[in-house]
Amino acid sequence: MKTIEQLSTELKDLTWYNQHTEAKLVIAEYFKLNKYIKIFKAIEDICNIEGHTPWELTDYRHRKSMDMLDAIKQEHGLEVYYKVYSSL
Repeated sequence: MKTIEQLSTELKDLTWYNQHTEAKLVIAEYFKLNKYIKIFKAIEDICNIEGHTPWELTDYRHRKSMDMLDAIKQEHGLEVYYKVYSSL
């Protein structure tokens, strides 16, 4: 299993290359948050069909990202939350 530092590096790389949905999916998979895995996979599917990320979907993705990060903060504490959040 990856360390939180390895996760952080991977997230920074993904966001550098504008792969924000993939970064959120990596987070959900790392923390085994099945609900968010399904959500971010569905967002990826829509983006692939559309050929881009519609602005409405960007807003939804942001809300779900914040929900997921709040769940991580509750379950794993502020230190882990800040490491993940600062990597995005």
